[in-house]
Amino acid sequence: MITLPPRAQMLSAFLASDSSAEGIFFVGVKTTGIFCRPTCPARKPKPENVEFFATPEDALLGGFRPCKRCRPMDAIRPTPTLVDQSHESPSGFRDAFATTFGRPPSQARSADCLLARWIETPLGTMLALADDAGLHLLDFLDRKGLERKIHAIRDTLGRAIVPGDNPHLDATEAGLAAYFAGSRLTFDIPLIPLGSEWQRTVWDHLHTIPPGETKSYSRMADELGRPTASRAIGNANGLNYLAIVIPCHRVIRSDGSLCGYGGGVWRKQWLLDHERAHAPFRLRDVNP
Repeated sequence: MITLPPRAQMLSAFLASDSSAEGIFFVGVKTTGIFCRPTCPARKPKPENVEFFATPEDALLGGFRPCKRCRPMDAIRPTPTLVDQSHESPSGFRDAFATTFGRPPSQARSADCLLARWIETPLGTMLALADDAGLHLLDFLDRKGLERKIHAIRDTLGRAIVPGDNPHLDATEAGLAAYFAGSRLTFDIPLIPLGSEWQRTVWDHLHTIPPGETKSYSRMADELGRPTASRAIGNANGLNYLAIVIPCHRVIRSDGSLCGYGGGVWRKQWLLDHERAHAPFRLRDVNP
């Protein structure tokens, strides 16, 4: 079952035509009987006339018809072309793979490549990239800048990216299932984040924040011995493409409010609420 964000957050995203909400929810307008994408250019209705749905099918079952302007039944956003090359048949895929790598897909694990998997979660589809060394990327498929990150990983490592199976991908999928079920909020997966020494220092420090707790950017800066580096910590968090497993969502402003999250602030709020609800009893928020 797909979990929708809180109504207030969806309404705010809809009224702002927030592109990060694309594919997350659809909007039914009671006065017109149509449903739209969150970014529909049509005039915004009054909040009391809005109903939200997780999928176009749900909106259709609710009695709404698709908007002709924003065409909500069309594909939401193309999957990054680097990891979703389409072929008309399985044999076509095998031929293309063999031409590129000199071996069939059945031998993909012996090729020098990163393996990709799409993982469905209550907050949307995530993309994972891994090899035998560990997990290189895990993020929401609608994340802005995702394709640039995929390019960076591919070009820096000199590795091709293809769909495939890997024990670390299996562990990631199982870990996410346990996380969203609330039975386990930590992960035991080798991580290989691509970043500078400073960024990796920040990301490592994020693991000191237990599930169910938060820290402010300024508190993290103090703990890292750079009290004026709050903004630099925020920038490093913004470049974390190992969502959830490197818990940048646990960092908040000193006043307790939320700000920037690559997957959308509504996801950040959902993750924090989820962890607070399922974490073992403890002092839930660290003094900022």
